[in-house]
Amino acid sequence: TRPCGAAGASARSEEAMLITDASCSGFGAILILACSQVSVVGGSWRTLQQPGSINELEAATVFMALSVLRKKKIARRIRVLTIVIDNTSVRDTMVRGSSRSEIMNQFIVATIEILKSLGCRVIVRYIPTDLNPSDAISRGAIPEWTAWTQELATWLDERHGVAETGFRTLTLY
Repeated sequence: TRPCGAAGASARSEEAMLITDASCSGFGAILILACSQVSVVGGSWRTLQQPGSINELEAATVFMALSVLRKKKIARRIRVLTIVIDNTSVRDTMVRGSSRSEIMNQFIVATIEILKSLGCRVIVRYIPTDLNPSDAISRGAIPEWTAWTQELATWLDERHGVAETGFRTLTLY
């Protein structure tokens, strides 16, 4: 893999993984590019921006993380984006494109608009909470990278490309 933005790299050469999480106290997201560049964003909720349910918080986190990603130059290079979420309701709502919750619908519609603007293939996957490195960030801590890296890599390798319950593909063209 060439370094991010390397000379001679094709205009849309990157694969990326966005791992998100929300808790009642905050949100966290990790963007991992194929070139091994890692970006982390997280923080606590402000009263005015905190939706009601955990599902709404999770949907808000995906939207906010993608809003940050869209502003980065590297976003134009991403051709495949895997969004990894530990909330099956949000995962399934992203694939369906709608929810019974009006607030979730607002976040999902806005999220899908951002994904369309990126023009990349999107894969939405589930991750167990205990393997989600963004979980610690959403609670105000920094994850112990070495502790979860091997477990996460093994878990993803076991499921890579396999159409199981936890694997959903969302194609936006």
